[in-house]
Amino acid sequence: MSTVGPTVTLTTGTKALIMMTIQLDNQASNRQGTAAIEISGASSVSPSDGPAVHIYSSANDAHQFSLVYIQEGLTVGSNTFKVKYKAAGGTTVNFAWRRLAVMDLGS
Repeated sequence: MSTVGPTVTLTTGTKALIMMTIQLDNQASNRQGTAAIEISGASSVSPSDGPAVHIYSSANDAHQFSLVYIQEGLTVGSNTFKVKYKAAGGTTVNFAWRRLAVMDLGS
């Protein structure tokens, strides 16, 4: 997942509440688009290792998603949270209305 969307950097304890909302619009039938969170800085969490939103639908079929979860096991310190995207199967997926909020939950 190389395309980057909203980014939030903050000092966290070992837990954070992550809230993402995004619209995915598949541009070809039966193709998949994915949006997930990458965490870097004091912690290192790949977007493929955590929760994600996926779309697999017919062409020009937009869906709005929200994803809310608690990320545990963070390293205390400055962490950067980035929304990352990918489209599978060589198709185009439009990602719009992207929002990211992160709240420290301490240790």
